[in-house]
Amino acid sequence: MVVKQLIVRRDLDERYSDFLRAFARVRGLDLIVDRRFRERRQRTAPVEPDRRAGERRGAPPASWPTADFIIVEPPS
Repeated sequence: MVVKQLIVRRDLDERYSDFLRAFARVRGLDLIVDRRFRERRQRTAPVEPDRRAGERRGAPPASWPTADFIIVEPPS
């Protein structure tokens, strides 16, 4: 059962390898590389206004650019 996810920035292979070794025996921790490359939605044609109340994707935490990783609880 995964309790936490540690997500490493995609351009940091060495950091990811370090974490793999350091947390190899830690249960409940899922180590992942961030796969996002850019915003996927890119349309040139106009679209209907969005019916959602607000943006679903929040801003990355302040630690993302300085620590190069974040720890989150996966959705249940």
